[in-house]
Amino acid sequence: MDRCCCGFWKIVLSLILSCYLLRPAGAQNYPDTACKEELLKYTEQVYGPDDFIIQGRLYKIRNNGASEHPYFNNSEWKEALIYANENCYQGLTIQYDIEKDIIILQVIHANGKTNFVYSEFTAIDSFKFDDHLFINLQNINDSLAVKGYFEKIFRGDCLYVMKYKKQFVKNFNAIDPKGTYSEQSSLLFIIQDNEIISCPDRKSLLGYFHEHEKAIRNYMKQKHIHFRRAGKDDLAMLCRYINEITKMK
Repeated sequence: MDRCCCGFWKIVLSLILSCYLLRPAGAQNYPDTACKEELLKYTEQVYGPDDFIIQGRLYKIRNNGASEHPYFNNSEWKEALIYANENCYQGLTIQYDIEKDIIILQVIHANGKTNFVYSEFTAIDSFKFDDHLFINLQNINDSLAVKGYFEKIFRGDCLYVMKYKKQFVKNFNAIDPKGTYSEQSSLLFIIQDNEIISCPDRKSLLGYFHEHEKAIRNYMKQKHIHFRRAGKDDLAMLCRYINEITKMK
């Protein structure tokens, strides 16, 4: 049932219940209070919570039985904060499917039923779990050529973000009879004004900051930063250094 239809029937059910609550004594028993909060709670038991952030579609596991998984880092559910529609939603349990670039929410209804839904992409501005903050580029700058969720690495004069990907590999064999998922890959992007530049390797990064190439090379050597193998913390440190030296023109 889509959310518009669900919302309509919630209103209808509430009106019907209100009528029954006003019936004379001896009528059939429904929630024994006309309190709005109790009435909403009762309708939530039937249709689930009416919350902006969980508006979406039911999530179905793809490629069931495949080796590995399509999620960011690991397959564990994560407690997250989600920022959407100028609100912060806390204590949500999510997975980030990086193959499809969607957020999956674990929704436990008042009646104990658990559903997994993926939230509408444009509804979410950013989300955070552990020490990872992902931002929706479309909601930051809709003129950018690249869309989706990107992890924020560093923000100075430029915004440095990382995109993660996995793909399903249709390599059916005795070891992986139902296929497998590729290893997680990452790609650094630099965003300045309305321009977004991909940096798949050190050469492309140095090319963008060619006036400071020597200084950046020396810094990477000094800090033992290997671009292709660098983690988020090392990249953030490198981006911070680049931001400092580009200000010293």
